[in-house]
Amino acid sequence: MSNQLNLSLFFQRILRVAELQGRVDLAPDVESAAAQELKKLQLAEARHQLASQGRREQIQKLSQRLDDLTTELAAVTQDESRLEAMIAAQMVRMEPQSKRLLDTLRIIARNLFYRAIQPFKAAYDNFRDDHDYFRKLSQSAGVLEFGAQEVIVHLMPTSSYPPAMRRIVQGVLEGLNRLELRFPNGAERTLRFRLGARSELRLHLELTPQKT
Repeated sequence: MSNQLNLSLFFQRILRVAELQGRVDLAPDVESAAAQELKKLQLAEARHQLASQGRREQIQKLSQRLDDLTTELAAVTQDESRLEAMIAAQMVRMEPQSKRLLDTLRIIARNLFYRAIQPFKAAYDNFRDDHDYFRKLSQSAGVLEFGAQEVIVHLMPTSSYPPAMRRIVQGVLEGLNRLELRFPNGAERTLRFRLGARSELRLHLELTPQKT
């Protein structure tokens, strides 16, 4: 209702300006009441145009802001749906610092593996399955034999090696032993690796009496 009233007043002012303009044009040198009213109406019209321009700019800014908020709302809604799905699936978000640490450890482990495999690759000379053989060797179970000057690591592979492969692995371990690696407990004992055999295993079971 208010907008209709303002619009009606606007058109009435335009008609009145046209009417007064016609009267003033007939007597341009006469400072009549019509001329004074015309000036007032012209000033009012100028203020109206200025205010209208300001309102148009404000409407444009608000429209742009509304579009931005609509886009942000859509993005938030999408993230909320994704998080709800993750919660429903009982997924856990990893802390960034812990993830960086794990990524660093993975990179270090990968670099150490590729550095350690080089002598085996050169001795085995078969790119088809050298990684598989060496990975299984690095994951072998073993027995530690502690001595005063050294710690012997008896590696027990999960599968039996044919004679040719066994000689290659033993040669690689001998090259590793020449590096004189140290047992990591500060005792300065050297590590010596050897390839064990299943025939060397002896099972010893010792039962302790239970307390009552």
